[in-house]
Amino acid sequence: MFLNFCSKWQAIKLQFVTAIAAFLGTGVGLLALKGGLLEVLLSPITTGGFLYVAATSVLPDVLKGEEGDRRSMVVEMMQLLGEVGLFVAGVGLMLGVTYLE
Repeated sequence: MFLNFCSKWQAIKLQFVTAIAAFLGTGVGLLALKGGLLEVLLSPITTGGFLYVAATSVLPDVLKGEEGDRRSMVVEMMQLLGEVGLFVAGVGLMLGVTYLE
């Protein structure tokens, strides 16, 4: 994906920056476990981030489908219902983890 917008070395640098950010985020998360209040604040923000990514980048691709795909309407509807059902199940799992911890 990056190679469409920047050079190979710029993509490597961007990947390195995101890796550093992931380690910093992990550190903040581990510190949050000791605090209590910060953990309560970070959980909904993290869940919202996952939902935002799913709703803005993954779901439109799922709903768009592929051009030239000549499957029957019933098969397409069943696939759409399955994908939306799994999306809702993922949200349910995040809620379950939030309430069980």
